[in-house]
Amino acid sequence: METVISTVVALCMFIAGELTEHRIQPAMSDCLKGKRIAERSANDNIEYKCGRVKAELEKILMVVKL
Repeated sequence: METVISTVVALCMFIAGELTEHRIQPAMSDCLKGKRIAERSANDNIEYKCGRVKAELEKILMVVKL
């Protein structure tokens, strides 16, 4: 698969200071909304951050309609 480097908005989850999960978000406002929702149920050692990051993405080609 072809990979590309692109700047994306990501919601990142850190546990004890270590990045454990990340999700690409459509826009910064969506990221901040997701962060607020996640923080309501998170315990003290989990931290969420939104940011524009450079990410290596895989280009996936698929048939949408025949």
